[in-house]
Amino acid sequence: MLPNDEELFRRIPSNPNMWRDHSTGQISSAAFKDSQGCSVDRKGNRDSNEIVMMFSQRFTDIDAVAVVTVQNCTEVEAIVLEKPEPDNEYHCEIHRDVNTAQLTKGQLKRLVEKVHVIMINK
Repeated sequence: MLPNDEELFRRIPSNPNMWRDHSTGQISSAAFKDSQGCSVDRKGNRDSNEIVMMFSQRFTDIDAVAVVTVQNCTEVEAIVLEKPEPDNEYHCEIHRDVNTAQLTKGQLKRLVEKVHVIMINK
């Protein structure tokens, strides 16, 4: 089980649907919408700048990285599942609940209000 203060990082692609206002760094709730569960990387014992740099190298289609905490997810009644992959031990997913992957519209809206966005300089 992850601690409440564990930070979770999500790639925000270069897609207009992901942005409420790109110039101010405000993302839309679509940025966390995923029918398979919202894929994120937990911070682990890494530096935040290292994670952002890794994301910018790993993903060609990226404008920003959104950061929320496990506590933020709990506050919107979502759960965080650790789902390590062979090439990514930090992989997790944010789910609506134990039975449903996709977050509700309300959960998405409330979660996006808690996000810290780190813009990627290209």
